[in-house]
Amino acid sequence: MTIDRTLPLALDGYLYLTRLRERAGRDTVPLRAMGRRAVCLVGPDAARRFYDPGSFDRQGVVPPNVQRTLFGDSAVHLLDGVAHHRRKSLFVSVLDAEGTAGLVREVLAEGTDRVRPLAARTLAAVHHAMGL
Repeated sequence: MTIDRTLPLALDGYLYLTRLRERAGRDTVPLRAMGRRAVCLVGPDAARRFYDPGSFDRQGVVPPNVQRTLFGDSAVHLLDGVAHHRRKSLFVSVLDAEGTAGLVREVLAEGTDRVRPLAARTLAAVHHAMGL
């Protein structure tokens, strides 16, 4: 039976995985996390395999309590097939300078109208609390 590695992973994250791989002397190390079998892998070949849409099913791989807490029900890394591809393309489209600048313009234009009243109410509440 393999020892569950959830606690060291939570405490040291990627550094723990790096040390685990170094001790094993290879780029792929099987382990157990949150009671489930997993594989830690690194390197160009691993990245190609990981990003190959036919290599893995994402549906159901994250325990429900973790999924609800961290990601909700429709995070891109939990989707498969066409749904995953469409959602991922939305994120990838803003990764270059032009896409990022456009996203910033949209957020500022939309956000300013929504944030201004909230900021005014918050400031009024702070002033009231301070007796000003």
